[in-house]
Amino acid sequence: MKKIHFTLLMTIVALLSLQSCSSDDSSYGTDKTNIQISGIESRYSVTSFAGRYLEINPQITSSFADDDLEYSWAYYDPTVQTIGPSEKAKVISTDRNLKYEVNMLDGNYKFYLTVTSKSTGYGQQSQLFDVTVSSALSKGFYIIKENGNGDTDIDFYSTMEETLISNVLSEKSDGAIKGKPRSLDIIPNMCYINPDDGEKASGTCVSITTDDDKARWYRILDMKKVMDETNCTYDGYVAGRKPYRTVYSSYSGHYLSSSAVFTSYLSSVMLSIGKFATIGDNGSSTHVIRNGKNMYFVTWNEGEQRFGEIDYNGSYFPVNGTDGTPMVRLDNVECLSSGMCLAGSGTGYFIMQDKNDSAKRWIYYIEFDPSTSMASIAKIKEVEAGSHLAKSSVTAVNCLQSTVVYNIDGNKLYSYDLNGIVAEKELPLAGLAADETVTYIANRFLKANDSWDRLFVGTQKGNTYKIYIYDVVGGEPVGQPVKTISGSGKLRKIDYADPEITKAGQTPLLDD
Repeated sequence: MKKIHFTLLMTIVALLSLQSCSSDDSSYGTDKTNIQISGIESRYSVTSFAGRYLEINPQITSSFADDDLEYSWAYYDPTVQTIGPSEKAKVISTDRNLKYEVNMLDGNYKFYLTVTSKSTGYGQQSQLFDVTVSSALSKGFYIIKENGNGDTDIDFYSTMEETLISNVLSEKSDGAIKGKPRSLDIIPNMCYINPDDGEKASGTCVSITTDDDKARWYRILDMKKVMDETNCTYDGYVAGRKPYRTVYSSYSGHYLSSSAVFTSYLSSVMLSIGKFATIGDNGSSTHVIRNGKNMYFVTWNEGEQRFGEIDYNGSYFPVNGTDGTPMVRLDNVECLSSGMCLAGSGTGYFIMQDKNDSAKRWIYYIEFDPSTSMASIAKIKEVEAGSHLAKSSVTAVNCLQSTVVYNIDGNKLYSYDLNGIVAEKELPLAGLAADETVTYIANRFLKANDSWDRLFVGTQKGNTYKIYIYDVVGGEPVGQPVKTISGSGKLRKIDYADPEITKAGQTPLLDD
């Protein structure tokens, strides 16, 4: 019986093989008849709406005469979830060599080239290749600063053009925002009402708040304002409400304020008018961490003097103390900074200081239950008196590579081991000018086609800021800066925008 089954199986295989061969025209399947496409990179980047061209000169090797070949360059829209025969691509050129002026919305597009013999219909298609399209303000570093009038503006460093665009709000939008800068955040897939036609729309937006309690959201496609503090929430404008910042999870954007955390779904879930709603009246601050699953947040509630947890829907949960019960008010402390380190099991850190004695500081270790994602205070550690961390006014947590917090003391960079195993260590900063004062540090990373993990060190000298960007190995900056950016104004913070950033976790959520 087994022999019969084996014989039948081999017969079926043989028939399938014959059927497969017969589906090809034998005159096209030999080595003498072929079309080969090469010379196309796997990835390109181009600036849109700026007179820039996508230029590709492929190498075509063929057994057909040149005048018998026809060409078709095409791409799939990035909103297409599946790519295949059932999806329709847009043809943009029928020339052999591509020179295509790019006037496309931000996104990552899939392109391909098809070469066909006109006389026989035989053709070959290249492998799909990526083209990342960015408008002039869509790919690079956003730098929030205080201008000469004491108000808020932003500079933009384009990593595509390697140029700095200064005073973007003054030059390309509705002007600088009153008040010194409080926060800046980049939010992908944010919903809003299109200021051009009044219809629902979405895209990457920049959120800006100031200490004059102003809030603005601009779409980075052209820096048109889409919302402000007067129309961003369903309850309308509330005098005295402090706008802190906007953060996002895998599903939602969250507007943090002194009176509540407001929530609106991102367009990856549903398209809406973009206004924020609240489930509970629970305040917050600029100090917030996001868990490793990118769904839950813990923020320091400045008004209630305690930690609170918010999920992706905007629901609020109290954070448990070290004894397992909901924590009580911490009236004697203030929050200096926060950070989330994803190295190891993933732990969040809040650096707190005694309100009456700046020499006393503590680190609150926040952990998320792996099954429920509920947050609790795992332990509280007093910072050693006399340590560099105890004296520093500039700190930042390493995000991925090492459980350390960076700090500045005496204009020098140190690392403090959060596990308490290694003593504080000075980390040299090559290329840093001695007459510049370090006012900002941050560890930023990008998880995309062009991934990187770097330390950003900001300095100030008079009205000039500089940003030194270092590669990071083992949590430490190495070598000379890979890039240095300089501009006018007082530096507050840096964030990164890129069309490839479409979900939480591709970049870190850093402290403000």
